[in-house]
Amino acid sequence: MGLLWALLQLPKVQTFAAHKAANYLSSKLDVPVTINYVEIDFWNRLVLKELYIEDLNQDTLIYLGELNIEVDQLDFSDKKVAVSVRLIQPNAKTYKLKNDSIFNHQFLIDYFASSDTSATKSEWDFKLNGIQVSDGSYSYHDFNRTKQEYGVDYFHIATDSIQLLAEGFTFANDTFRLDLNQLSVKEQSGFNLKQLAAKAKIYKGVFDLKDLNIVTGQTNVKGSYTMKADNFSDYLDYNNKVRMNGDLHSTVVYIRDLSYFVPQFLGIENEVFIDGKVEGTVANLRANDLQLLSLIHISEPTRLLSIS
Repeated sequence: MGLLWALLQLPKVQTFAAHKAANYLSSKLDVPVTINYVEIDFWNRLVLKELYIEDLNQDTLIYLGELNIEVDQLDFSDKKVAVSVRLIQPNAKTYKLKNDSIFNHQFLIDYFASSDTSATKSEWDFKLNGIQVSDGSYSYHDFNRTKQEYGVDYFHIATDSIQLLAEGFTFANDTFRLDLNQLSVKEQSGFNLKQLAAKAKIYKGVFDLKDLNIVTGQTNVKGSYTMKADNFSDYLDYNNKVRMNGDLHSTVVYIRDLSYFVPQFLGIENEVFIDGKVEGTVANLRANDLQLLSLIHISEPTRLLSIS
């Protein structure tokens, strides 16, 4: 028994076992599943390198350059465990093919979905202390939808250079909270989010962001900002179905940055300085106690805000 335990400490043995597990999963899913390297320091650390899972269309579903899980707390008497997670070069693809209504990842969900209703809830208290993502990428496509010519297309999203640093995760009463210290990402449309930081609360179609700081292009948004929808699927029609409520201060909005989400603003190059409150949808934005300073020159009539 002691010899077996000693062998299990060796990365080569751990990697061999991981290869066997990947081959088993590959045979069950009928797609390639590979892992290059595994190292486990029991009760302290897990390192997994080069995980690859293919979808049924022989395309990449998930690739992970490295997963690093640090065990920050492990208390057997109180049944508590806390971890920090780092993902290096994660890449995921989600899509529906033309004339198909099922996403490419559905087979994986179906496999892991449990039909065992007798399973009991774990008594362990699990906590995620923090998560860090380096050089990530993600794409989402619904090929039943025509791709728009300009701007962020919510049915055809492709991002790269994702950097994320978040901590303070809690989940209670269907409400998810976290401290988002850093999020940056580039989108295929040309939109470049250089910095997003906020104290976030997410629940029932709502994203509530306090101590907000957004930097993108020449735009810098500061204050608080809430997005509300009847359900999360409404965010696919953001301009019409998502209600916004912002209390902004010392905010500078470069109209060209905004045009990635409101293409009608394309061609307007100047800045707007904002102090005050805004609410409504993108399609019908209202203002209250709002101070605007703009040097915009518009060659033809254009409604920027519907102010009541």
